[in-house]
Amino acid sequence: MNQLSCCLTPANRSFLVLQTDEKYSSLLQDIKSFPRVAVAFSGGVDSSLLYFAARDALGVENVVVLRAVSELVSVREQHAAAIVLHEFHLPADNLVELSLHPLIWPEFTANSNERCYFCKKRMYREFLLEAEKKKCSALLDGSNVDDLKSKRPGFRAIHELGVQTPLLDAGLNKDEIRFL
Repeated sequence: MNQLSCCLTPANRSFLVLQTDEKYSSLLQDIKSFPRVAVAFSGGVDSSLLYFAARDALGVENVVVLRAVSELVSVREQHAAAIVLHEFHLPADNLVELSLHPLIWPEFTANSNERCYFCKKRMYREFLLEAEKKKCSALLDGSNVDDLKSKRPGFRAIHELGVQTPLLDAGLNKDEIRFL
């Protein structure tokens, strides 16, 4: 049982459903402002909902999934992400897997407090190049409201590169994302 379901009564469940539905509608409207998008996809709940919403808003043909494959992502995590995409019936032409090697990047291996910033910036630059090749007008990232509660150097890179954060913009938190 998650944190959200343990304390729901019929009255506040109805409010949660209404509030979450409104946020999901806002999310869809935000995504609809782009004709074609690329979704940075890790296989987690945030990027999975983001892909689902983008597909819901634009149709499967207008959503490209970008996945980073590196020595930092376990085989188990890669397999789990592949299963999610298979269950979503993602067309093969709409999946781009980029092989990245952060362990050879000097700015990453220096292991400074900014390591996540450098990694995210380099990865998302590659994603943006692929998104452009696939004629996408935006790259979407699955950051949410709860991500603002902790220090996330990679978040700065997302904003510097102009990557869109529709879950965050819709005001969705992790519990609401799991609920949806």
